[in-house]
Amino acid sequence: LSTWHPVDGIEQLVEALLDCGPERVVAKRGASGAAFGQRGESAELVPVDPVSGQNTVGAGDTFNAGLLRGIRRGEGLGDAVRTGLRLASETVRRGRGVMGAADALDVDGACR
Repeated sequence: LSTWHPVDGIEQLVEALLDCGPERVVAKRGASGAAFGQRGESAELVPVDPVSGQNTVGAGDTFNAGLLRGIRRGEGLGDAVRTGLRLASETVRRGRGVMGAADALDVDGACR
């Protein structure tokens, strides 16, 4: 996205995207966590403790699932981003990539 919105950092990118019309923006940053923003508020960064040397296949999709789950359950955007990051990190930490996603959930779909 920085090709179309050349800015100095991820927070500025989120704010530039918000200026284009959406109410909310979330930018995944891999092992660096995520940035998010909502119209009328400053962008925020949410870091994660990186998990090195593990299978990361599907971590982004797992993040998306956790994010959407949080939003659907009425969490604020920041909490939903943190839910997505927790779930994706746990999936990677288990070393099985996307195959570990189900291992990271308990019966009601919450992160263990």
